[in-house]
Amino acid sequence: MPLHRDTPRPSVRRTFLYHGEKYKVRQQINILLLMALGLERQRCILWRSSSSFEDIMRIKRIRERISLLLLMVYKHNESLNLGYQRSLSGGSLKSHSDFTEVEFVEEFRFRKHHFFEMLHALKDEHGRPMANDGIPIILEFGKQGHRSHVSADKALMILLRKLGVSSRWLDIRRVMGGSRTYLSDIYNYMLSVLYARYRGVVSNAIVWKDDFPLFHSMGCPHDNIVMFLDGHFDPTCRPGGEGCVNMNLNDYETFAGKERLHGLKYQGAILPNGMALCWGPWLGTVHDATMLMQSGLLEQLSAASDQLGRQYCAFSDSAYPASCFIEKIQKPVPGGQLSRLQRQYNALMSRFRIVIENTFGEATNYFSAVRDRYNKKMGSQQVGKMFPIVMFFYNLHTIFYGNQITAYMESEAFVSPITVAAYLAKADDDHA
Repeated sequence: MPLHRDTPRPSVRRTFLYHGEKYKVRQQINILLLMALGLERQRCILWRSSSSFEDIMRIKRIRERISLLLLMVYKHNESLNLGYQRSLSGGSLKSHSDFTEVEFVEEFRFRKHHFFEMLHALKDEHGRPMANDGIPIILEFGKQGHRSHVSADKALMILLRKLGVSSRWLDIRRVMGGSRTYLSDIYNYMLSVLYARYRGVVSNAIVWKDDFPLFHSMGCPHDNIVMFLDGHFDPTCRPGGEGCVNMNLNDYETFAGKERLHGLKYQGAILPNGMALCWGPWLGTVHDATMLMQSGLLEQLSAASDQLGRQYCAFSDSAYPASCFIEKIQKPVPGGQLSRLQRQYNALMSRFRIVIENTFGEATNYFSAVRDRYNKKMGSQQVGKMFPIVMFFYNLHTIFYGNQITAYMESEAFVSPITVAAYLAKADDDHA
């Protein structure tokens, strides 16, 4: 429904200009400049031949009209350069006190006291805790000369809400308040900060070398397996088009023939204590064996085995190459068949290997934004950082509430307890 003259305009007005609109604005700028040039010629003629008070007043009025025209040119040119209007007139952001306990869990996936425990342990880009004595710090972000500020607890709430449910910024604005541009800037800032600081704790198996538990107590025939390994495909939009402004990818580079979708690939692993590891991203055409070689996992297992004095390995499906650090599902030779013992072995190990598939499914259920491929545009969004950060928050969620693996392990009294502070301290050890 179009806006009439009597209808008040919205407080936050998007002024992004597409190609056709930019052409119209440039035409208006040229017309205004021609009008200003004509008035300047009239002013010069009157100035040379002015002999009365009326001529002087006419010159003054012409100068005022020229100034007004140049101001209009400046405004039009500003709309071309900026692309959109940065406005905070959408209202202030809501805080945790504006939500009940049930609403907070539904919107942000954590209870309030767990949320603040996590906030005290997280650190910003300068290494400062995001909360001191229950008081969140103020984060500063944005380009030089256009810096913005936000409280750390509100910034974390925006990040969790965006990752938790696939939704538009208009929907998040209804929950959190603020403007769409302000919410988007906060989300991108928090995603970049947490990815840069805590990427290592999600992709480095050596930080768990002192806590390598064994699946042997669960009935696993191997007594040196420390993780289960598998690849994960994360679907995205087809790259290209006007939205792909930061990279130049061809659509065949990200197309996975198995899934028949465009996307990125990651390598994931699950430890017996319920903690998940994640490496990537890679393009959708990359094979699991290539991801294993480029992830550095074999080197990490080798270093951990040398330090602990025992060879530890990971278990995977048959797509991975043979290695002294990789045990995998038995596969028959071409034209042959598996023996009865090999079939029994595969059936037994499949019961354990399924936990990595369950981990991917559980993580994307809690943080379902990664499932919406239509809302992930490579080249204009930080798509490659989303899934690692989702696995990072999934680990924090596991520490507080457990998951399918810890539910079984706790019945066996096998899970060693870990706190959020101890888990995030591993990131500091990795930085050191």
